[in-house]
Amino acid sequence: MASKAPVPGQPKIWLLPPNETEQSIQLSGTTDVSTGNDYCAMLEASKCTKTADLPTEDEHGSGALRPGGALNLFSTEAFGLLSQYASGSSSACSTRYQSQSYKVLISLGWASKIFFGILTDCLPIFGCKRRPYMVLGWAICGLCCLIMAITKFPDPYYGKPGLRGLNNLTAEQLKYINDDAPTSADLFIVLSMIASLGFVMANVAADAMVVQYAQREPIAIHGRIQTAIYFTRDTFMMVPMLVVGFCMNDYKYGGPFSWRIGPNALYAGLTIPCLVGVYAAFALIVEEKAVSMTFRQYLHDLWELLQLRVVWQICAFKFFNLIFGSYISTLADPISSIWVHVQPLVATSFAIVAQFVRVVVMFIIGKYALSWDWRITMAISTVILVVMDTFIRTVAIWDVYRNQYFQNVRIALESIPNAFIFLFGTYVIVEIVQIGNEGTVYALVGSISTWRPR
Repeated sequence: MASKAPVPGQPKIWLLPPNETEQSIQLSGTTDVSTGNDYCAMLEASKCTKTADLPTEDEHGSGALRPGGALNLFSTEAFGLLSQYASGSSSACSTRYQSQSYKVLISLGWASKIFFGILTDCLPIFGCKRRPYMVLGWAICGLCCLIMAITKFPDPYYGKPGLRGLNNLTAEQLKYINDDAPTSADLFIVLSMIASLGFVMANVAADAMVVQYAQREPIAIHGRIQTAIYFTRDTFMMVPMLVVGFCMNDYKYGGPFSWRIGPNALYAGLTIPCLVGVYAAFALIVEEKAVSMTFRQYLHDLWELLQLRVVWQICAFKFFNLIFGSYISTLADPISSIWVHVQPLVATSFAIVAQFVRVVVMFIIGKYALSWDWRITMAISTVILVVMDTFIRTVAIWDVYRNQYFQNVRIALESIPNAFIFLFGTYVIVEIVQIGNEGTVYALVGSISTWRPR
């Protein structure tokens, strides 16, 4: 392409900022900007785009935070990543059905998220930071589930239906009471804790991979990969909810059914998603070799990041939002059971419906609402949530209308604003993460949810 030399003293028309123009000409081997041939240099894309130092418009010009382009959600690479969350939904939900203390012990693994985040950021295995920890985590979790599947589960406290709630038991009835039940499941508690640690390790590594993919997305679809993983997780979470709600609800678990599946069968089933997680991490997920960084430099960069106002503001928002949004009165259960007479089966059914509604809302958000204003949407959702919860609970407390179905509809309806608050509150985390500390920062902000009241 030919071009005329510019007239002396006439302003030049720059197709790029002057500093980038000069850099591009030097890299492409063309003449200096003062020669008048700079127009040709800027219009010949082949000379400017071959160098890796200049990002393409599809990567950075559209608002992406790192090069690489958005991940195709129908690729095998995406399938491997989504499999981590499909498997994790079963492991996270199904191992928490026994008692409140058991749930507390299992949830202790989530307190280790920051530790595992630092581990995956700073200690590559065979040159990779994420895939080896996914494989190792799922292998630990699967091994523990397999051991629990082949080990005889202790007898329950009530060995016969109809004994629950009785104060004065006859000698014949006392034969069916297992006084050793509270202390006979120590092995299962320990193995469950270890399995939880393995799951958290794999989950933290997967979250770090999600951050890397999310930062490659253009601004127009920012949040798509995060919506996809949480959509997958919450969809598959309905499977263990159905299993626990309808297949483990006989008298041994305080339920009305006359049949059940044993805990050993449940743990045997949990080994399957663990094996899927191992295979997906090993064979499907693509990860480049990690760039080496000293631990001192890593801590320095992390400390500089944590001092930014935007970081502690996001942490403060998530903390206070969860503290006040997750507050549950101690009278909530007595109101439901004594005044409203909510049956366990009805509560379980509506919990599954609420999960389904949440999944549908996530799909709608991912398709139509990625470009909405996050702050305004979260504020409106919070107001709707408070008004809805206050109204439905008030009519039950003051005996205006006490109906178990009406009360449980609240759970399904509240999942709509909750989905907006959760997803939009998660999208913003990607904006503050820097290259090299993806696991730690995402784990730090994400683990704030484990500090809420339980």
